[in-house]
Amino acid sequence: MTKSNEAKAQPKKQQKCASIRISRETQKKLDCILVLVNKKTIGRKIRPDQLLSLAIELVVEEHVKILQEQSMTNEDRMEVLRRRYSELHGPMSKDAFLGVMLSPEFQTFLSEQSRTNIGITSHPVSVAHAG
Repeated sequence: MTKSNEAKAQPKKQQKCASIRISRETQKKLDCILVLVNKKTIGRKIRPDQLLSLAIELVVEEHVKILQEQSMTNEDRMEVLRRRYSELHGPMSKDAFLGVMLSPEFQTFLSEQSRTNIGITSHPVSVAHAG
């Protein structure tokens, strides 16, 4: 076996770091916080990984729900309303629901639902902290 074949035969080591994509705006925020955190006269430099790890540990279920709400399109919100309406009034196609949305009774239903929040609340999510 040649040296190049031996190198290929060895198992690859697991890398300890991974790269992720973040927006330029998030990068700037991260850099500003790191500058603030590293304004000290003694101790090692705080790395982005340390800051992000701490921030992730602070995420609670309410934050998860906010992120889930932000990910919903208007079509998703309409589907949530259709499912809730169907629970009360029986199964209904999307087209039939569009017709109901144009009726005066839908406004009453909508005002009732706005009190209970239109977002994703039917599936509770627990946030496990690895530590």
